[in-house]
Amino acid sequence: MVLLQRARDMCRRAGSVLKTHPRKLVKTRMRGETLRKWIGRNIDNSVLALSIDIFQVFLGLLVTIVYFSQNWLEFSPNLESYELIMLQWVIGIFFSLDYIMRLYAADSRRIFFLSPFALVDLVTILPQWLEVLFEANEEFRSKASAMKTLRALRFLRAYRLLVFSKTAKGRQGGVLFLTVMSIIVCSAGVIQAVESCGPGDVQGKNCQSLEIYNACYFVVITIATL
Repeated sequence: MVLLQRARDMCRRAGSVLKTHPRKLVKTRMRGETLRKWIGRNIDNSVLALSIDIFQVFLGLLVTIVYFSQNWLEFSPNLESYELIMLQWVIGIFFSLDYIMRLYAADSRRIFFLSPFALVDLVTILPQWLEVLFEANEEFRSKASAMKTLRALRFLRAYRLLVFSKTAKGRQGGVLFLTVMSIIVCSAGVIQAVESCGPGDVQGKNCQSLEIYNACYFVVITIATL
């Protein structure tokens, strides 16, 4: 709750800055500074960058809520409206551009690529493009539906809220909370898809139509047992 409150305060601050001093959203490029260094400096520390991080967290949570709503009673990967498909594309492209920009501006791209936050970002981006790749091939088209379960991984974008933690204790608490929630959200989607019945399966014999909230309950019980 503390992280969310600080995020809201940051949004208000960004809004007031935009109204009064639009140029303060982005740091001024210094003389002799390369474009790569300037982008990196703004990504690391600017009002605009923090606002984009908050917006990405919101998008990640929105996608997760939409996925849960769509599959609330049973796994329904093919019931998507045109508007929802377009929303997924817009969010996927936005996340991809952000990752590419951060990779471009990094001092060491190898270190950036292997960093925990960059790996989390990559995990939230890849499923959509793999889904497109499988869908374009008739032989693997059936696997494209399974890829939709990985959309819940976008909940991991909530890790960006950790930048608002002022203390090590608060950061550790945030990591613990978000890690547990990520495991529950992501695992529930996978379990529901694995247990779902196909066209030739018999309900209750070798498969079951599992509600996603029951899948979450199963994951919670498993974590508590371990």
